Amino acid sequence: MNPHTDQTSATRKKEAASTKGLDGVAVKVTKQSVHAGGSNLVKPEQIQKIKTPLIAALVLLAVVDIFVHGDHATFIWDSIPGFSAVYGLITTVLIIVVSKFLGHAFLMKPEDYYD
Repeated sequence: MNPHTDQTSATRKKEAASTKGLDGVAVKVTKQSVHAGGSNLVKPEQIQKIKTPLIAALVLLAVVDIFVHGDHATFIWDSIPGFSAVYGLITTVLIIVVSKFLGHAFLMKPEDYYD
């Protein structure tokens, strides 16, 4: 047994913690189980590595939209440069704001709801 890669049963038992889940059932959480399904996106440098190219792609698409000809536009707003990008941004923000309002106004229960 390699001491650097293998764990003894005593070590595994020490790392394991027994906790109660939301429904009162005991859940065994180990260090390995926490990291097994984990994501690398929790690190700020990983988020930045993904965010920078995505923002660059969005800016590039908005700039390209300015140079696309709107000669065959079906609707009047199809001929406005960058309209689709601005419309998408506004509607996305609107969906988020309305969803948060509905969630806080109707769906969320008070903190002492179960007391």
